[in-house]
Amino acid sequence: MEIKDWITIAVLIATIVSSHWLASKQTRKNKKAKWIEDFRNEISKFFSLSIDVKKGDVKTIQNLSTSSWVIIMLLDENNKSQQTLIEEISGFGLFMSERFHTGDDIAEYKSGVTKIYNLAKDIIRQEEKKL
Repeated sequence: MEIKDWITIAVLIATIVSSHWLASKQTRKNKKAKWIEDFRNEISKFFSLSIDVKKGDVKTIQNLSTSSWVIIMLLDENNKSQQTLIEEISGFGLFMSERFHTGDDIAEYKSGVTKIYNLAKDIIRQEEKKL
């Protein structure tokens, strides 16, 4: 074999390896983008459901609980900022199920929504940086 043949083989191997690496990287980016989209949609659904809760409205509370669990399952409990959001979502769900946000609880409701919103936006920004 001549040196030209070895160079051709090396170029072929390099092409295969780099193609695999680029495909893997693109797949990871697509999965992360999908996760961000799913997370945004579920947070939006969570906020919408929290607004709809009325005293005695068990169905909306059940849907809010389901949405809470979906959000919690999307998050990584080993990530500190995501763990904080898990705790806020869990506490907010309990608050909503106990009080059905009456007029007296509106300040606490707004405070909980603001905390969750800010934490969720921070997590989205962090994850978008990874894209």
